Amino acid sequence: MNLEYFISSLPMLLEDQPAKISPEDFATLCGEHLDPALAAAAREMLGVAGNGGATAAAHPFVRAWRDGETQLRNAIAEERARRRKAASRPAPRETRGCDPSLPQRVSAAFAAQDPLSRERAIDHIRWIALDEMQGVSPFSEAAVLAYAGKLALNARRFAVSEEKGMERFRERCQMENGK
Repeated sequence: MNLEYFISSLPMLLEDQPAKISPEDFATLCGEHLDPALAAAAREMLGVAGNGGATAAAHPFVRAWRDGETQLRNAIAEERARRRKAASRPAPRETRGCDPSLPQRVSAAFAAQDPLSRERAIDHIRWIALDEMQGVSPFSEAAVLAYAGKLALNARRFAVSEEKGMERFRERCQMENGK
């Protein structure tokens, strides 16, 4: 299938609304319509098991995404240590790039009123990073891979709810009280 047609056929993704396609269905479509290397890279961005390993990891977009995610996690670890007033800071994991604005954006995310709002603010940082990585061409490999990353973020966001959280909390309390 033509890449432009494939991308055009995908439902629009919005950060604050549930996606109209599941990550599993998207991965299946990628496997059916994209070349194997791009499909593997898309599955890697989705976090789907059996994603093709070395082929996906060799894709420059996936490598750049992993590097950016490492930078973000380093900034999160540093912010948590700073807020705990820890005497020793965590050793940052090695990265290839550097985003000097990341610590400030993470600090702003940590100013959120509750943990869920903080996680959503951090995921917004990821969403923006995917927008930037996609670039200006809406019909490119980068667009497919940014879509996959955003779909994974979207699926995770809408899998979380207060009701599900309370259910898990009650289950844990029952397990601890049943000991």
